[in-house]
Amino acid sequence: MIVLKEEQLPWSVVPRITTRVHAQAALGTRQTTLWEQRIEPGGFIPIHYHDTEEVITVLEGAITLNDGESHRTLHAPATLLIPANEL
Repeated sequence: MIVLKEEQLPWSVVPRITTRVHAQAALGTRQTTLWEQRIEPGGFIPIHYHDTEEVITVLEGAITLNDGESHRTLHAPATLLIPANEL
């Protein structure tokens, strides 16, 4: 078992997005990755997909998802379950 304290996990910053990784191979997991992201108004992540399922949980505010064909806004609290190879 690995115990990580949040204050020990570094934040990385790119314009309008701050990210902290809670789980990934470099931290000892084999199949799970968990990121915490704080996205400022106007911040965005380009359209992409993963070869594994993805779970997005909105804790505060709202996000707008754009799959290239439509837009969908999720308001907190909400969780989005995305199948592998989709978005």
